[in-house]
Amino acid sequence: MNILYLIIGYVFGWIEGALLISYIFGKFDIRNKGSGNAGASNITVIMGWKYGFLVALIDILKTFIPMTVAKFTLNASFTQIFILGFGVIIGHIYPLPFKFKGGKGAASFVGFSYALDFRLGLFMNILIISLTIITNYIFIGTLCMFFTLPLILIYFEAPSLTVLLSLIIAIIGLIKHISNIQNLKSGKETGLRSTLKKNK
Repeated sequence: MNILYLIIGYVFGWIEGALLISYIFGKFDIRNKGSGNAGASNITVIMGWKYGFLVALIDILKTFIPMTVAKFTLNASFTQIFILGFGVIIGHIYPLPFKFKGGKGAASFVGFSYALDFRLGLFMNILIISLTIITNYIFIGTLCMFFTLPLILIYFEAPSLTVLLSLIIAIIGLIKHISNIQNLKSGKETGLRSTLKKNK
């Protein structure tokens, strides 16, 4: 059953908000623009914050909806719901139909957190928004959000499998953001405030 939840989640992850929006409204593939990332942050840089918000909403809902349905309709366990959400995030980052070139999972992770527990989602939302505003870089808030979840799960003595999967998400998230870290060191990383000014 766990494998089935993983597969279902992985398929839901293929609903790439950034690709949909760039194809529909821009007539181009967002992976060929900017950072090459199929996510809300790159859409915001290239197309503006309104389109970035729409992409984030799509990626949040594609995780939140199936997990919530599994929770309340299928009476899935916490671990099964977690596995489903994990599958969505992995499917978003490494989508099979798009040659494994997806986004970096931030918005999907927010939807994942809300589906696990509304309080957790609210905390993660506040964390990423606050750190992004303070540091001026979305990826810093994203990485802190990724690595905070395993600590929370350990503190509340969550099932060991969920802790392991949360660590995998954090490690993959770190790997996917290495280019951002390198750009920040070289002064090439695009900040939030400059992006908003550019797209006013």
